Amino acid sequence: MGAKAKATIQSDRLEDLLEFETLIADTSASLFACPLEEIHLAVERALERVRQFFRVDRCGLLTASPGLEVVRVRHATYAEGIQPVSPEVNLAPVFPWSFHRLFIEHKPVRIARVSELPPEAEAEREAWAQMSIRSALNIPVETRGVVRHSIVLNSVVEDREWPDVLVTRLRVLGEILVSALDRRELLAELHETQEKLSLAADSADAGFWVLDIRTGVCWVTEKARAIFGFEKDQTVTTEALNASIHVEDRERVARVTEQSLRDRSPFEVEYRIVRGDGQLRWVFTRGRPHYSSMDQPESFMGVSIDITRQKQSERAHRTSEARLESGVDLAGLGFYELDFVSGDAYLDNRLRLLCGCSEGSYDAAGVQRFWAEHVHPEDLPMVMQQRELLHSGSLGRVSVEYRYLHPTSGLHWFHHLARVAERDATGRATRTYGVMRDISDRRQSEEALKRSLEEIERLKNRLEAEGEYLKSELRLTHVHGEIIGQSPAITEVLRKVEQVAPTGSSVLIRGETGTGKELIAQAIHRLSPRRDHVMIKVNCAALPSGLVESELFGRERGAYTGALTRQVGRFEIADGSTIFLDEIGELPLDLQVKLLRVLETGEFERLGSPKTIKVDVRLIAATNRDLAAMIREGKFREDLYYRLNVFPVTVPPLRERLEDIPPLVWFFVDEFSSRMGKKITQVPRKTMNSSRGAGGPATSVNCAT
Repeated sequence: MGAKAKATIQSDRLEDLLEFETLIADTSASLFACPLEEIHLAVERALERVRQFFRVDRCGLLTASPGLEVVRVRHATYAEGIQPVSPEVNLAPVFPWSFHRLFIEHKPVRIARVSELPPEAEAEREAWAQMSIRSALNIPVETRGVVRHSIVLNSVVEDREWPDVLVTRLRVLGEILVSALDRRELLAELHETQEKLSLAADSADAGFWVLDIRTGVCWVTEKARAIFGFEKDQTVTTEALNASIHVEDRERVARVTEQSLRDRSPFEVEYRIVRGDGQLRWVFTRGRPHYSSMDQPESFMGVSIDITRQKQSERAHRTSEARLESGVDLAGLGFYELDFVSGDAYLDNRLRLLCGCSEGSYDAAGVQRFWAEHVHPEDLPMVMQQRELLHSGSLGRVSVEYRYLHPTSGLHWFHHLARVAERDATGRATRTYGVMRDISDRRQSEEALKRSLEEIERLKNRLEAEGEYLKSELRLTHVHGEIIGQSPAITEVLRKVEQVAPTGSSVLIRGETGTGKELIAQAIHRLSPRRDHVMIKVNCAALPSGLVESELFGRERGAYTGALTRQVGRFEIADGSTIFLDEIGELPLDLQVKLLRVLETGEFERLGSPKTIKVDVRLIAATNRDLAAMIREGKFREDLYYRLNVFPVTVPPLRERLEDIPPLVWFFVDEFSSRMGKKITQVPRKTMNSSRGAGGPATSVNCAT
C-alpha cells in the first residue's frame, strides 16, 4: 500500500473518530439536560445514532441482575426488517461463552466473522445462525468496579471489522449511558423516600415545620399546611403564622417563644387559629430553638397537632368530674387518681394495661412505688423533680414525656399529664389525678423522620457537590497523562509509587516547579484501592486566603457575609477517595491546625456549623518549598510536617536525568508530526545533543494513549 493510500485511510479513521467523539459529546450533553422521565428515550436515541454510525443491524444495552443470573435487553434499536429481541428472554444461557467473557472476565467480545468464534463458543455459533448474525461487538461497561451492563452491536448483512480506537470510545459512551440510567434510578429512589417520609408524617397526624428566624420564611409539610389552612403554593412567613393565630392568643404565644429563646429550651403551647376559610381550630405546638456557631438564634423547629376535637370534648365535659377533664385533655387515655390521706387509688383498665399493673388492689403508696420502679433510670430524676414541683405547689400542672420499662412488653414512651385535686393547709398535695398515653410510635416516627431527612440532605449535598466537581473536571480538555523516562532516577520514583500506592499512608511529593508532581499523585491514586473514585485536587496557592477554609472544609449558609448558599468542602467530596493538596507550603498556619486534626481523626466541621463530619480520605501533598526551613522560620507546623512526611517522594528535575531526554524528544516529535500531518523519522544528532544541554526542570508531558 502506497503512502497516499495510507494517508487516506488514516484521514478516514480520524474523521470517524472525530464524528464518534461528537456523538459522545452530544449524548453526554443531552443526557445531562434531559428531564428525568425522558432519559430512557434519550438513551434509545443515542443507541440508534451508534447503530447508524457503525452501519450495523442491531444495537442494544444489556443489563444483568445483581446476582448475574439473568441478562436481558434493556434498550435496543434495530434496522428495518430486523426481528427485535424480546426483553423477557434471559440471554445468559443462550450465549454462555459471551456471558462468561463479558460479566465474569470483564473482557469484550469482538468477532468480525463467524469463523473467528472459538470452539468453546458452540452455543453462540448456533444462536448466531438462528439470528443471522455475521459479526458482533459486545463491550462490558464497568460502573463502580462492577460489570452489570454491556453495549451490543450485531451485523446481519455483512462481516464487520471493529477498529480498536472506536471500541475504546464505545466503552466510554456505554459508561455515560449507564451513569444516566443509574442517576435516574437514584433520583427516583430519592423521590420515593421523600414520599415515604411524607406518609410517615401524615400517619403521625402531625405537621412538621422549620422557621428561619433570619429570613422569616417557614418550611412546612403538607400536613402542617392542612392544619393551618395555608394554600399549596403559598409562601409561609412569620407574618402569615402570626396572622393565623387568634388575636386573643398572640401575646401568650409570643411570650412562650421569646422565653424559649432566652432559656434556650424547648417550648410547648396550645392556642387557637383562624384559618382562611374562617374556621377556628385549636393547635398544640411543641418546638425548640437552634443557634449558629456564632451563638445567634437561627431557627425554630417543631411539630404542630390539630387538637380541636380534644378541646371540643374538653368543653363538652367541663361539668364532669375532674378525672374526666384530664382524660379528654389528652384524647381520653389512661386515667388515675391517688388520695395520699386515705390511701385510695383508682386506675382505669387502659392505664393498668399501659403500666402493666395487675388487677390486684393497690393503695396510693403502692401504685407510686410500682410506677417509680418502672420509669427508666435515666429519666427518673427528671420525672421525680417535676412531681415534687407539682406536689409542693410550685407547678399547677405537670406535662412530661419519659421512657417506661413495661414488665412484659419492654420499653415505651409515655406522655404523662398530672394535676392536683386537693392540698392541705401547708399547700402540699393530698390528692392528685392524671392521664398517660403511649407515644412510642410518635417518638419513633419523629426520630426516624429526622434521621432520614438528615441522610437525604447529606446525600443530596454530596451528590450535587460531586456533580459540580465532575462537571468542572470535564470542562478541561486533556489527554491521559503518563510519565516519560527510563532513567534510574525516574525508575526509583515509580518504584516508590508502586510501593506506597496500595497503602493508606500520607505521601509528601517534593520537587521543583514543572517536575510533574501532580502526575505522580495521579499515579499513586490510580494504583491505590481508591482508584474507582475521583481524586480531588486543590492548589493551595491558587485560592484566596479568605476562601481556603471554606473550599477545603465547606461552609453553611450565612457562615459569613456573602455566604448565600451551603457549600460542601473538598474533604467531604473526597470521602472514600484521595485528596491532592498542591503547594501545601502556602497553607495558612491557622488552617494547618485544622488539617492536622483531619489527618489524626478524620474529623472536621464546616464553617458556621457545630456538627462534626467524619471522613475517610487519603492525603497526598506536594510542594516545591523547603518545609524544614519553613518550620525553623515558624511558617509551617512541625507536627503537621511529620504527619505529611510519612512517605516522602522526591521528583528529580530533568537536568538530573539527561538520559530521559531522547525518549521525550521522540515523544514530542511523534505528537507534533501527527498534528502537522508530517512523518519525521530522524532527529539530527546536533539537535539531540543541544536538548541534552537544556537542563530545564520539566519531567512530565501529556502522552496520547
